[in-house]
Amino acid sequence: MNAVALRAERALVDYLTAADWSASGAGVPTCLTSYSHGLYTDPDEEDTMPDLPIVVQANSTRPVQRFDTTCEVDVSVEFQFSADDTSESQILTSMQVLDNLLEPLFDDGGASVLDAPEDDASGPFTAQFAVPSDLGGNTISNRSRNFARTFTLYCSATT
Repeated sequence: MNAVALRAERALVDYLTAADWSASGAGVPTCLTSYSHGLYTDPDEEDTMPDLPIVVQANSTRPVQRFDTTCEVDVSVEFQFSADDTSESQILTSMQVLDNLLEPLFDDGGASVLDAPEDDASGPFTAQFAVPSDLGGNTISNRSRNFARTFTLYCSATT
């Protein structure tokens, strides 16, 4: 994992956190990078996942050129639902909101909404374009339903 991959995760989390989730039946999710902890609703439960998490994770990073730091970053965005706390209709509407937020990234120039200037608190970031990989992945883990969207983001995190 390199700095470009970590910065790509942060850019996607910032984008998803700033989005309008009012149409989501389950509420506003807690968006996390693979390296963040999130805010806990109960300080006594520090070792538990926050409510309604979306975890953004860079799975691999490949340099595109040997002379700059532009990389192909394979990213997964996983929305996790508790089967005990969410209904089918809440999952369906929430996933539709997520899909509607990710879809514009795949348009020409659409990934530029992830760009951040040099003075950004997390550092500069430039996203050239994104290519979808798998927009229908899902798994079941105990009482959790996990829906993953994966894509490749071409980006750099240098000044």
